[in-house]
Amino acid sequence: MKKAELVFIPSPGMGHLVSTVELAKLLIDRGEQLLITVLIMKLPFDKKVSSYTSMLSESSDSRIRFLDLKPEESSSQSTFSSTFLYHFIDNHKSSVRDILAEMSNFASSDLAGVVIDMFCTSMIDVANEFGVPSYIFYTSGAAMLGLVLHIQSLRDDFNEDVTNYKNSDVELAIRTYINPVPAKVLPSVILDKDAGCDMFLNQAKRYKETNQALADLSISNTGVESKEYGNEGATLQPDK
Repeated sequence: MKKAELVFIPSPGMGHLVSTVELAKLLIDRGEQLLITVLIMKLPFDKKVSSYTSMLSESSDSRIRFLDLKPEESSSQSTFSSTFLYHFIDNHKSSVRDILAEMSNFASSDLAGVVIDMFCTSMIDVANEFGVPSYIFYTSGAAMLGLVLHIQSLRDDFNEDVTNYKNSDVELAIRTYINPVPAKVLPSVILDKDAGCDMFLNQAKRYKETNQALADLSISNTGVESKEYGNEGATLQPDK
């Protein structure tokens, strides 16, 4: 009997990679017929990822494997700009495409789906090329997911310039939070007028193209608000 294989594509950097690996371990523990391949993007200035994945390759379940992705063009940039991460991720689409093409021909497993990090939505296009479902792994809690979708809806459905909330005294009623959220404490990228906001919210807009968001799987037992309100609120538009 063929095993089902999931491909995980975390954002580059240790924070999102560790969360992805922990989710992969949970899924492997619950399904004996499941294989997982984690595709690794390495930032030019991040030296910790290689040692971490080498350690995991030696100690992890044999049903989880790690493959390094090759960028189409090398990057020598040593600092982040508001848009650097998205361009860096897009630069790995060809490598992902090549790996999925190879996996589609495996005799021992069936490619069952692609689990995509919250910042890697351009990889939805690659999954669609192979006719496999895609899933968003939102590495924050479901309450934060609701906030981001709320702001995205304000921009796209109500034509608001949400960057104007910077230094504002407005409080936003967001259904994934019990209390109003002061606009001045929104993530700085949402308030960035230099393309950062649009690229960030464009990611959120694409979440609805996937089969499911896995935000609740990343929530620890501290996320009472997220568990109670998150899944409902993430699908709702703001009240106007």
